[in-house]
Amino acid sequence: MNGIKLISTGSAVPKKVVTNDDLAKIVDTNDEWISTRTGIRSRRYCTDGESHTSLCLAAARQALEPRRNRHLPGGHSHPGFSFPRRRLPAPKGAGLSGGYHML
Repeated sequence: MNGIKLISTGSAVPKKVVTNDDLAKIVDTNDEWISTRTGIRSRRYCTDGESHTSLCLAAARQALEPRRNRHLPGGHSHPGFSFPRRRLPAPKGAGLSGGYHML
């Protein structure tokens, strides 16, 4: 597509890190078993005050730092919202004038 370029990105992850060793304390498993079969060594969980939407807002704000973008393309699907949506929940909270889904 001519005339379109990516000028910034943003990301956000939940704060709580749960390692394979943490899982081994509550489930009959160990780090070696999980990591050799899946390659996963840790995962992140949302804690109180964190949600899919709050992480989207943090990522949107980070993406907007370098320039004063006013529109945010994006896509998401999670139990809190049906998919596809006509508009994103994050733009208004991030101070944007608009947003749209890329399907």
